[in-house]
Amino acid sequence: MSRPKRYKNLIDRTQIPKDVQKIVHQLLDHNFDAKLVGGCVRDLLLDISPKDFDIVTSAKPDQVAALFRSARLIGRRFRIVHVQTSIGVVEISTYRRFSKAASIAPHRRKDREALNKYGNIRDDYRLRDFTINALYYDLKNDEVLDFTNGMQDIKTRTLRTIGNPQKRFEEDCHRVLRAIRFQSKLPIKLEPQLANAIKKSKPLLQNLERSRLSDDLRKLLLSGHGRESFKNLAIHQIRSLLFPYSSDQDPLTIAALENTDRRVQCDEPVRLEFLLAAMYWKRFSEFKTTNKVVPHSLEENRLITRQVLANTSNVFKITNVMIEFVNGTWFLQSRLEESPPKKIMDTLARKRFRAAYDLLALRVECEEVEQNVVDWWTNMQNLEPTEQQLLIATLEPKKRNRRRR
Repeated sequence: MSRPKRYKNLIDRTQIPKDVQKIVHQLLDHNFDAKLVGGCVRDLLLDISPKDFDIVTSAKPDQVAALFRSARLIGRRFRIVHVQTSIGVVEISTYRRFSKAASIAPHRRKDREALNKYGNIRDDYRLRDFTINALYYDLKNDEVLDFTNGMQDIKTRTLRTIGNPQKRFEEDCHRVLRAIRFQSKLPIKLEPQLANAIKKSKPLLQNLERSRLSDDLRKLLLSGHGRESFKNLAIHQIRSLLFPYSSDQDPLTIAALENTDRRVQCDEPVRLEFLLAAMYWKRFSEFKTTNKVVPHSLEENRLITRQVLANTSNVFKITNVMIEFVNGTWFLQSRLEESPPKKIMDTLARKRFRAAYDLLALRVECEEVEQNVVDWWTNMQNLEPTEQQLLIATLEPKKRNRRRR
């Protein structure tokens, strides 16, 4: 489709932040084309409040950066501009085009770079993945431009690739995870050809880039629909590839995912490594039991943590910071359960105490630990220092009176 269908007066412009509108008008005032694109347009049409706003323009990255004081050029494969605003970062990219000079072999970096050439809007839409993400909003004329029948898919709540889904997945296998993310996030169904292509694309997932995959997993599991995403990964038989030795039926994993979704809705911080701590807690416990190991220090515990997470770290990048988070969270579980009097204040002062406490609370929810254990630590945190010492004193064993000889 070379000429787009145009739909006027479908978007409530009051839902578009003023800072975003100012950026668009600034580009237009300097004789550049500029439109909103992608997820923000899709969400506005679905009556969902967008979390991010992306702008696409005819201006080159250097030209965009010159117009905005808070602009920052980023990206290696394809340079884009981030502009800091009162609502956060607004991403501005230049229209791209397909490079016929490139022989598109799957997963090869040089071939992907050949795709990233500057073009116009008619070139740009062909490089987008799904029809519902290839809708452009012309703020000046208040109209949506549709090159791919994306509006029809919005109406029927259907996720469909632009072009052959198998070929699009071969170009970039990370699109498989994007499809599952949208299936989990939106009130939408997979087009049958797309669903079938996901089944056939499992071998392609061996080519997932570890660093990019970490970002994909954060978007899947830390965006408020983690429980549904994890379930869909299992349905598409992908979960075990991404999280070896995990289980979609494990009560603690399910509780952690649901808790994370609630925290996202309340704008509370969430971390992928906390989910890993919950997901692999059972395997960590079984490892200690099988090998009859009782770690007495963080260093000893770290050796076990690395072994438990070894297979997973081969799939996606687990940084040392993430390992230390999981290690500290696991190490404190026995202390929280046993409450040794001499180590209580040290436990409270530990960097990962709060994460360990949260994991303990989820284990109580799953009936692994008695409720009174987490209640004791909840009370302990709310006491003044002198009151804490009095409570600890009640746990101290009474000293025996020695007999005189």
